[in-house]
Amino acid sequence: MNVSKVVKSICYNALIAALYVALVFIFSFMSYEAVQVRLAEVLIFLVIINKRLTPGVVIGCFIANLIGPFGLIDAVVGSIATLACCVLLSIFKKPWTGLLILPLCNILVGLEISFIENLSFIPTLITITWVMVGELISAIVGMLIIYSLRKNTTITEFLNQI
Repeated sequence: MNVSKVVKSICYNALIAALYVALVFIFSFMSYEAVQVRLAEVLIFLVIINKRLTPGVVIGCFIANLIGPFGLIDAVVGSIATLACCVLLSIFKKPWTGLLILPLCNILVGLEISFIENLSFIPTLITITWVMVGELISAIVGMLIIYSLRKNTTITEFLNQI
C-alpha cells in the first residue's frame, strides 16, 4: 500500500469515526441506556462495501461510548460488539444478515448494562431484549440504506478507493 492510499484510508476512517460520534450525540436521547436505537450503527453496513472502513466505525463507537454515561467499560464492550458486527458483515456481505448479526452481537451490550446497573436475571433478560430490539431497528434502517448505496456505482467506487 502506497503512502497516498494509507493517508486516504486514515482520513476516510477518521471521517467515519467523527460521523459516528456526531450521530450518537445528535440522537443522544435514544443512543444510550437499555432502550436504545443508535442510528450511528447504520455506518456498520459500510463494511459490506469496503471492510477497510471497520476501524472508523469501531473507533467512532469507542469515542462515543467513552464520553457517554457508562464510560470506559461501555467503550470497550460496545467496541467489541461493533467490531464483531463489522467482521461478520464483511464476511457475509449480505445486508439482510445484519438483521441477525447486529442484535446478536449486541447481547454483550445488554449484559454490560445489566452488570453496571446490578440487575437480577429477569431485568437482565428485559434489558438484553430492548438492546436487541433497538439494534434490529438500526439494522433495518442500515439495510435499506446500504441497498440504496450499492445501486449507486459512484458511491461504491468512491468507498472502494480506500
